[in-house]
Amino acid sequence: MHEPISIERAEYKSAMAASLWEVILEKANEECSPQLVDLLCMACDINHEIHQALVAELGMGDKK
Repeated sequence: MHEPISIERAEYKSAMAASLWEVILEKANEECSPQLVDLLCMACDINHEIHQALVAELGMGDKK
């Protein structure tokens, strides 16, 4: 069994997944049914919520 990753690594991976989701959704809009696109959008939204929570936990929000 793998060791848990650090919260910093989780934030990095969720940011990478966000970029991947953009590519997947662009391609899906061209080639997939609306129902599948909706499911992919839900998964993308879940990833976004996780990423935002990790950013908040790490105190990486806007620093103006």
